[in-house]
Amino acid sequence: MGSVCSAIGRLLNAIISAIAKILETLVSAVFSVLVTVIELLEYMFCCRCFGDRSEDSFRSRRREKNLAASSTAATG
Repeated sequence: MGSVCSAIGRLLNAIISAIAKILETLVSAVFSVLVTVIELLEYMFCCRCFGDRSEDSFRSRRREKNLAASSTAATG
């Protein structure tokens, strides 16, 4: 009788453990998606509010190229 109870206990333990692992995986996946979405929104709003330095430097480099090209065309 003791071995039957022990087997039932191990079975219940295995089932509960499997359900817990599935729930843990689901919660982990949901939070990963939420964190990614929040980081994306934060990146978008910070770029709009404070400006993106790499974008500003790209614009200034393009402006410098255009100025150099126009001054060369004017003198040449």
